[in-house]
Amino acid sequence: QQCGAISDMSTSKPLRTVSLEKKQQAIDYLAKNRVHELLNDLCASVCFHKPSNVKEFLVEELRKRSTQGAEAGLFDNREIDAVFSMADVMQKGIVSETVCRDALRSLANSKYQFDEVANLQIPAEVDSQTFRKTARSLLAMSPVPP
Repeated sequence: QQCGAISDMSTSKPLRTVSLEKKQQAIDYLAKNRVHELLNDLCASVCFHKPSNVKEFLVEELRKRSTQGAEAGLFDNREIDAVFSMADVMQKGIVSETVCRDALRSLANSKYQFDEVANLQIPAEVDSQTFRKTARSLLAMSPVPP
């Protein structure tokens, strides 16, 4: 079986075809290396920061990820603290476990991270330091390759 045929619009003849096995290998490779997640994160970061030199910004973002690991991304500590502050509507310095989970979901960079919030061990009351530590841990999570 063949799939992914690319045709010449003027002649409607296939230029090349890709076997289903090769296509699946490519899909598996992209998933294993989280390429879609990385590109989505980079695009979101560009939209968030709106750099004047996008290419330079992207190179720097990739450098950060290679030196700081998976947790490098959209959110720095100030932004994580701002999310906590918005979640702490009474400004008590403590939020409930349920409010903490909702705030953590708002930080998730992927469906995997969003879903993992349910599995996190979170105390009944969470202060800003615990929230920041938990958020950093969440942002560093990625699926284990098959």
